[in-house]
Amino acid sequence: MATLTEQQYQAELLRQRQQEQRASADGQMNDAGNTEQKESSKKKGAKAKKPPRQPFPISPVEVGLWLFPAVTIDMFEFFGQTLAAIPIVGIPLAGASSVVGAVMSGIIFLVVGLWLIMEQITPTSPTGMRVFLVLGGTAFGNAIINWLPAWSGFFLWLFFKAYAKKVLPHEEKK
Repeated sequence: MATLTEQQYQAELLRQRQQEQRASADGQMNDAGNTEQKESSKKKGAKAKKPPRQPFPISPVEVGLWLFPAVTIDMFEFFGQTLAAIPIVGIPLAGASSVVGAVMSGIIFLVVGLWLIMEQITPTSPTGMRVFLVLGGTAFGNAIINWLPAWSGFFLWLFFKAYAKKVLPHEEKK
């Protein structure tokens, strides 16, 4: 059984949907109607609540599957950098590993960026902008400091972000 607060919230959401439908049918919203509605809601003393957030469009399982190639690449890069400890041939091998790691970071950046866009996460939304900034930082940072497990960290971060949105879709962090 719904409480009084839940019923008021549902009624407010219904009013908002009906207003949006009327506005889309008319072609544009009437400013005077908006002002009247705002004044009437202020008079009631009811604080308008935000509708619940949409869940993160990527499933945690899907992100978890990306962890396998990420860990593999990070391990390759880490062991490539440990080759520098081998006398005489170690430094050239570690340098070659750095070049391969930088090229792989560029390729992964492009593939993951395309995957995110196909999953409808674009840099035009605040969440998408955050994800793409972290993706770019990961690609750049991994190309510079090759021995850090940057790709594993990126996908772990994305996994926890997707998992938190599935578990706590209505919670907003400030």
